[in-house]
This record gives sequence, structure tokens and C-alpha cells, in this order.
Amino acid sequence: MNLKSQNHDTNPVKNFKELFTQATSPRALVDVAVAYSQRGDGEGPFWRGDGRIWATVAAQRRRATSSPRHWQVTEKKLELRQDRWFDEMGVQENGNTEMGMSLGAKNKYRRMDSQVTHDDGFDDDYDASRHSHQLERRRTTRRYVFACSVFASLNNVLLGYDVGVMSGAILFIQEDLKITEVQQEILVGILSVMSLLGSLGGGRTSDAIGRKWTMGLAAIVFQAGAAVMTLAPSFEVLMIGRILAGVGIGFGVMIAPVYIAEISPTVSRGSLTSFPEIFINLGILLGYVSNYAFSGLPAHTNWRIMLAVGILPSVFIAFALCIIPESPRWLVLQNRVDEARNVLLKTNENEAEVEERLAEIELAAGIGDSGKLEESRMA
Repeated sequence: MNLKSQNHDTNPVKNFKELFTQATSPRALVDVAVAYSQRGDGEGPFWRGDGRIWATVAAQRRRATSSPRHWQVTEKKLELRQDRWFDEMGVQENGNTEMGMSLGAKNKYRRMDSQVTHDDGFDDDYDASRHSHQLERRRTTRRYVFACSVFASLNNVLLGYDVGVMSGAILFIQEDLKITEVQQEILVGILSVMSLLGSLGGGRTSDAIGRKWTMGLAAIVFQAGAAVMTLAPSFEVLMIGRILAGVGIGFGVMIAPVYIAEISPTVSRGSLTSFPEIFINLGILLGYVSNYAFSGLPAHTNWRIMLAVGILPSVFIAFALCIIPESPRWLVLQNRVDEARNVLLKTNENEAEVEERLAEIELAAGIGDSGKLEESRMA
């Protein structure tokens, strides 16, 4: 968009409003914003933004121009950035029937002209209440999805905790139960073998009972295994507990990234699906801390307490099941489309994206059609 080819009015606010209204895409919007931020003539910009903000926008414009695929990815981000600009600028009415820019503590824009009248119609185009509602919904949605991702990743803490805690607990187990070196190796290695088997069976289990309740089942199985290990009087009983714990961990490790990917909005799916790996490392750290904290107790007691502490994440998972929703993809597979739509409305900021994702899921499940998906994308 070439600003020099436009017939400018002497009022820079009106000029910007007209050009802004004519912008038919985020790319055109960026062109207007960058051009006005760089102008130095008598009309001047309506506001002067933080240089870093405009530099970022200009870089996005250049990348979008050189790479059409990148533009498709960043178009939604630029639309959201447009909303943030207006939220930060916040129009408010002064006592002298003038419109001024709200100069809050977080406002990055400075008013350049002193008077703007109601004739400009800028206040009619900017609906402060609507943008405030959108901003609040965006924050609520992000917090909700973040909480669901954290709760879904708690089972991964169990894997990390077991890896960390056994490095110290095995020394006291050998001293208390008088097991051989071969038995120690079997005791440590059996968990990985059973976790693999549990992961292989977790897929069919999640398709049968749902992603949410598969996480619950994983927590129950692990709790049973941890309780058996805590009270084990012999190597054989301890092995039974390790087998149960391994199956539970396998279920949890498999289902967590699947669940997070299916409930996360597109813009944050990559970062949220990294939570399970982060929580595995957190579990390893907690295992080492547990070793240090309880190593001073008698050998007959300390390793049992170390293993029993692993039950605590499972308790939090039981609480989480009352909060987190079922996966929308699984709900669609069960022909519960309305419930799936309600879940997507809770986890997505944009209602248009909700219908598009729902159409994609229905098409993948074989109960939708490609025409409906194209209609949702055009909307």
C-alpha cells in the first residue's frame, strides 16, 4: 500500500483511520502501520510506537513477502497483534469532548496531536468493551489449556522419579533384603521393559475408554505398584510392584503428549507438547532430592519411604480428572460432536478456528465432508 498515492486530509487521525479501514489483510495493515511510523512530514503519525515493536512488524512483513508459506503461518499472529495494539492504545473520552489515547503504565504509544474530535468517528470503530472481552477470554483460555497440559504431564513425573530414586534406593534395598547383583539389575531394568509394554497397550486402551480416563487408569496402576513396593517383604513381592508400576508409567507416558496435542490450540501446540519431557526431568530431580532427604533413616525404612513418595503425583492426577476435559477428537469418534465443540470453545481463542478444527476432526474420523471444511476455512 503506497501512502504517497493517497489524498491526505490535514487530519492525520482521519487519514490513518481511512487507510486502516481499506487494509484488506494483515499484510496491508502492517504496511500502513510501518509507513505511518516512518513518516516525518507535516502531517506526522498519529502516535509514535516503540521502535522495537515496529522493527518486529517490519521483519514479519519482509518474511511474509519472501515466503508465502510463512505468511500463511504468521497471518493469524499478525491479526492477534492487531487486536493487542488497539487494546494497548485504549481510547477514552476526555471532559472537553475530545478523544485521547489512554496513557496507562503499559501503553507503548504516545499521542502526537493534541485534538481529535468526535467527527473522526474513531470511537465508533473501536469497541472497547468487545476488545476487553476478547482479551479476557484469551487470557482465560491460555490459563485453562496450560493447566490441562500440566495435569496431563504429571504421569511423566513418575517415570523420571523412578529413574532418579532407584539410583539411591537400590543400595538400601540390597542391604535390607540381601539381594544379589543380578537381582538388582533385574529389579532396575524390569521397569523399562514393562513401560514399553504399557505404552504399546496404551493406544488401544485410550481408544476404548478415552484419553482422560486412560490417564486415570495409569495413575491407579502405578499407585497399586508403589504400594506393593513400599510394603514388600521380599524380592519377589518387590518385583510384582515394579511390574505394576512399569505398566502404569507406560500408559501415562504414551497418553500425555497425545492428549495435549488434541486439546491445544494450533498456535501453542508445539510448546505445550514439550511439557511431558520437561516433567520427566523434573521427576529425576525430585528422585535425587528424595534420596538425599531420606538417606539418613534406618535401612529398613528409608527406601520404602522413597518409593512411597512416588504416590503423591498420582494423587494430584485424581484431582485433575475432575477438572480437565476429555479429548475432542475422542469425543467426535464417539459421535459426541456437541461435547467436542464445547471442549474446543474452552481451549481455543478464536471461534472460527473451533469450527475449522471440528470439521478437520470429523473429516479424519470419516463422519464429515471436505465441503464443510472448506466452508469453515473461508469463514
